[in-house]
Amino acid sequence: MLEVEDVRVSYGTTRAVQGMGLSVGAGEAVCLIGPNGAGKTSLLAAISGMESAGGSFRFDGEDVSRLSSFQRARRGIVLVPEGRRVFADLTVHENILVGATSVRKRPMRFRPDDAYDIFPALTRLRNRRGGLLSGGEQQMVALARGLLGSPRLLMVDEPSLGLAPAVCKQVYGALEHIAGEVALLIVEQNTNDALRLCERGYVAAGGRIVLSGTSAELADREALVETFLGTRDLGNRAEAIPTTEGLEGSREQEESR
Repeated sequence: MLEVEDVRVSYGTTRAVQGMGLSVGAGEAVCLIGPNGAGKTSLLAAISGMESAGGSFRFDGEDVSRLSSFQRARRGIVLVPEGRRVFADLTVHENILVGATSVRKRPMRFRPDDAYDIFPALTRLRNRRGGLLSGGEQQMVALARGLLGSPRLLMVDEPSLGLAPAVCKQVYGALEHIAGEVALLIVEQNTNDALRLCERGYVAAGGRIVLSGTSAELADREALVETFLGTRDLGNRAEAIPTTEGLEGSREQEESR
């Protein structure tokens, strides 16, 4: 369904994404994990058309590289951004309905009642203004709004960021409900929940994809993944993330154990 190759994003002289590539199949759940500054959010922005980028972007076999973000959304590429971005002056119900503006003539996969079924906690809040919601409630609204966009590919940036464990469990429970009905691309620092939800994953560091595999494979290589994510516990000391130039050596050492 989605195939991106050699994606490059720069901000001035800073290269945030340096040749990333990944794929997501129809109905598949895929995660992209990595530390802050790895280029994960920039990659999602590039895929959605919110950020100018070089590289190849294909969706259902169509080259969408030159399409605007709105045109990509009409084709079913929907982004739930980091930070929720709920409209403070709109009610919960009004915020959710905003998501339907890009649907046009496409069949609606999810309707408001479906969103409330998936997020029952929002039912009693439907008339509350977005600015009065907790962080967890805002995340539910942002996801519900994304569903009203009738996504064929739903990209979710940091769904558990800043959430209490109990709320995080609710959010991931909703994502499990959605998985299979639409393709998912999840960007996360919460590695455990992301790998439990998704079938495959990619690890990003320094603007590049440094590791990929099934979730089971990445879980089996936990020490290596944690190294790429930042630090890992080695008794009384920590091992810092290797430089890009040293990644192949790290892989070989891990595979030889």
